[in-house]
Amino acid sequence: MRSTFPRSSVLVLGPNTIQSLVPSTLISQVESLLESHRIEEATDLVDRQRKKFQASSSINEDEADELRYVYQRIGFQCFKETRFAEATNCFFHGELDPRLIISYYPQLRGGMFTSNDSLDVFAGVAEHMPPEASIDDIVVTNLVRNYSPHIPPNTHSAPSTAELKKILIEEANVKLESFLTKWRARRKAEGVTGQAVGGSTEQVKRVDLVLEIVDTVLVKLYAQIEKTQELYNLLLEPHNIIISEVEPVLKRNGQYNALCMIYRENGDEGKLLEVWS
Repeated sequence: MRSTFPRSSVLVLGPNTIQSLVPSTLISQVESLLESHRIEEATDLVDRQRKKFQASSSINEDEADELRYVYQRIGFQCFKETRFAEATNCFFHGELDPRLIISYYPQLRGGMFTSNDSLDVFAGVAEHMPPEASIDDIVVTNLVRNYSPHIPPNTHSAPSTAELKKILIEEANVKLESFLTKWRARRKAEGVTGQAVGGSTEQVKRVDLVLEIVDTVLVKLYAQIEKTQELYNLLLEPHNIIISEVEPVLKRNGQYNALCMIYRENGDEGKLLEVWS
């Protein structure tokens, strides 16, 4: 396997030393661009590298990990700045564990996992993840940073920022739905349905768990943002949904037909009759 460490073609000889001039690594270039807040340049650089990698006839797992790292690094930088479209695009290319994003949506996360559960993430990425507990807090932090003290009476209560907060949170929900839908489609294309998965027992358990969480969150999102047809399509496909998590959301959003589809599939005639009565 070819090493991803940079190779030097220039050596500088000193009286007692030999020094080499090596090109910057992709990670160091991206980190430098992000420190200068040149996010678009960092993204363009990584996109070009990804296309070269995809065109290669051989797969180098070290290079693949490097790409995952820099995409996730850029993604969380955008996420912190409420640049949700760019963030979720980077998360997708960086093959980020969906639970890491869902963790910032406590209402969607429900009781499926907690902030105390351990998730795999690159150490350098974890250091730059938003410290806020929720997407609401991330949006508020950005509004305070960008507009306070210019909006009277204050950033928290001004009608203009309240409306902007609503818009940003709606965008965050839409982009999360887009990311999870694409993530699920990729897993489906790879032949992973959550019902028949090869590999070790631990791998099967992990994939099943993530798919279960993604399917459940998608049902909640489709109900909330009124994507009824997408909701029906998901329920008609093989899926793993935690019924206790989606029931109150479907009821609250008037999605009783979807609820009946779930009850009918699971043979729960008692709850089915209850909905119809």
